Amino acid sequence: MISPDRYCYNLPGRIVEYFPDTQTATVKICVEKTYGDTEVEASKVTREDLRDVPVHTPGGGGWHVTFPIKEGDTCQLTFSQIGYDYWLFNDKDESGTLSGLPKPHLYRQFSEEDGYALVGYNTLPRAVQDYSEVHSQWRNEDASQKISLNEDLSIDIKAGTTTINITKDGTIAIAAPLVTVTGDLTVDGTITSNTSVVSPSMVTGGKELTNHNHPAGTPPGTTGANN
Repeated sequence: MISPDRYCYNLPGRIVEYFPDTQTATVKICVEKTYGDTEVEASKVTREDLRDVPVHTPGGGGWHVTFPIKEGDTCQLTFSQIGYDYWLFNDKDESGTLSGLPKPHLYRQFSEEDGYALVGYNTLPRAVQDYSEVHSQWRNEDASQKISLNEDLSIDIKAGTTTINITKDGTIAIAAPLVTVTGDLTVDGTITSNTSVVSPSMVTGGKELTNHNHPAGTPPGTTGANN
């Protein structure tokens, strides 16, 4: 059956329910159907929700970028020129035949049964706030969590009150209330404290190491060590 909207290649939509296991969704078409002629006043017909609509997931080569798609997210719907059951449900490149004839779904053209949903087309009231004109960012709506690939080739990471900055020459600055390292830690360089009030302490194995030292010729771990 050819859809009455066979020439409507794109329609606005809204996610009703998203199924992360299959990356498909139930989608509401955000425009009603209207019918009319010269004698009958145009009437409005409510559309049924579309089901099993594949949702675009950016990816390739075995890598993917995923998003927690939610009910109410806006999207663009496009419709296949031909029925795609063999491709969507069986991951095949050809439909094959049934009793020597083309399978029935191949007769569908631009049908609402063969839609795709592209999430991320925002209406004006849903426009992303504080959109950066110069940096590429992966962020939540209020930017309290953000990864920013900056124009000067540096990288900023923000998660709540914690921030990390990586400059283009590899210098890393971390501002966090607590940094925990699980596993071995090797430092090949100088550890410097920038505090001018109280020198921070360093504790390992129950020993405070800020002023810890060994008299000359005393092996580490012996009773001759101070502190």
